[in-house]
Amino acid sequence: MSQNENRAQITEQQITAEIDAFKGKHQGRLAMRFFNNFDANLPGGWYLRLEPESLSKQSTDPAASERLKGQTYREFFAECEKTMLELNISQEQIITARKGWQQSGSYNQRSEDEFVALLKPIYVALRLKGYNHYPDLVS
Repeated sequence: MSQNENRAQITEQQITAEIDAFKGKHQGRLAMRFFNNFDANLPGGWYLRLEPESLSKQSTDPAASERLKGQTYREFFAECEKTMLELNISQEQIITARKGWQQSGSYNQRSEDEFVALLKPIYVALRLKGYNHYPDLVS
């Protein structure tokens, strides 16, 4: 899917097709490589520890969605957390799953699968809200 495509009209089926295409190239698995730094946007993530002046800025990346360009990073991170909570995924679940994945050395299949299972619905919901895969969610 091109970065310039109007993301506001993306469907869940299109997002699922993108995920399935990735899985098809990676032994049928949706791995953390797909999500790259996506979890850094969520509670406990390192993007949230940026300097306050950075959090007050807006994206100037031409490939960013209009939605991301129209808000500060602080507002974007709040939207990520709100979406997570709308899906009944708690901060504790994200932080615990991230910690388990990181402590496993990123090689433990079970811990990665558990983390991915939490990230996928949040990712899909944010894409449906108009955010791009890159650079909005996985930069």
